[in-house]
Amino acid sequence: MFNVPIFESSLEERKRIRQNWAATRRQWAGQGNSFLLGDNMVLLRAVGAAEYANSQGKLDKFCSENGLRHKAVAEIRKLRVQLSNEIKNNIPEAEVVVDPKLKPPTDLQVCLNYCYWLGKLYTWDF
Repeated sequence: MFNVPIFESSLEERKRIRQNWAATRRQWAGQGNSFLLGDNMVLLRAVGAAEYANSQGKLDKFCSENGLRHKAVAEIRKLRVQLSNEIKNNIPEAEVVVDPKLKPPTDLQVCLNYCYWLGKLYTWDF
């Protein structure tokens, strides 16, 4: 999904690109309990931000500015819509929509999600 530009440039230019990329990832990682989810939170926020940009008609620009592959983001959107439709088909009373203005999870939601997955980890039979 992530697309870091690689091209012939000076050492200083490559260093600046890496620093900008790292700053973007830190911003998407969030604060507080968001760090518990690590790269998963980065992906979640990247997808959410791309979804919002798409609703504003600025997805191409957003992807190029943030080092995201447009084709990967479009595929993720298709999968989200497909999953939402499957849930609606199997559970008609569920109110499931792909909301482009969905806010990132709160600190409490992140903590609960982390605890859920941590609990799942310890219940696996190896």
